[in-house]
Amino acid sequence: MHSLLSVPLMVKGKAIGVINVYKSTQYEFTEEEVHLLSSLADQSAIAIENARLYEKMVTLQEEIRRVEKLGVLGELAMEMAHEIRNPLTIIKMLLYALPVDDRKDLTVIEGEIDRINKIVSQFLNYARSEGPQWRDVDINQTLDNTLLLVSHRLNRQKIHLEKEADPDLPFLKGDPDKIGQVFLNLVINAVEAMPEGGTLNICTRNTGQHILVEIADTGQGISQEMKEKIFLPFVTTKKGGLGLGLPIVRRIVEEHKGEISVDGQEGHGTTFRVWFPLERGI
Repeated sequence: MHSLLSVPLMVKGKAIGVINVYKSTQYEFTEEEVHLLSSLADQSAIAIENARLYEKMVTLQEEIRRVEKLGVLGELAMEMAHEIRNPLTIIKMLLYALPVDDRKDLTVIEGEIDRINKIVSQFLNYARSEGPQWRDVDINQTLDNTLLLVSHRLNRQKIHLEKEADPDLPFLKGDPDKIGQVFLNLVINAVEAMPEGGTLNICTRNTGQHILVEIADTGQGISQEMKEKIFLPFVTTKKGGLGLGLPIVRRIVEEHKGEISVDGQEGHGTTFRVWFPLERGI
């Protein structure tokens, strides 16, 4: 026989936990002991709730600082894009005005102009904070559209596609263009990790509360150090990369109240998992 005294941890009339006191023998707790444990429970509940509120406050402060930085970054990006793109446009027009024979020697310059334009576009996409346009999204169809865009590259690099799609997925409330951007970034990352060929695995399923999308490759994998910072701006392992693709992906996923994770080991491929909630939080 043993004895148990349980006292709930209450905050604003809601139980957030319980304190249990056990005795290995049969025992009748005194009124004083019950009162003491009740007081301890009250103080513990207040401390736990204060800790939760503090954590929320810290998170909110970090978000405010991030938004403030993005506001400044957005203004800087707009000005920078204007200053860079104007001379690039003029240079490109002059290239096309050259005789055909002369232009053959300038294809490298044209390619570099396009690359700079791409970098500017990535920077602008990261700096902008346009809200999603909510509509019904067919996740499987959005993935199919993405794969169609990269199909020629899969063939060229001898990448085998394995796809396991749940045919009964419900529609998701979200922005189809932004979700398509998430998938395109993740698929291109996977393709670039397999320059000598490999297997691209894509899976969708309904977990009950979320739609889960997995995009996995059999490429070079990822180190533990890189896993911890891969979603930070300007972090990249690609030569000449700007390191904004995955931060944009994370921001879009978070705009949809979803979550994203990365898993893998060096030399054993990488897997990205994205969870979109079936009921979008407001």
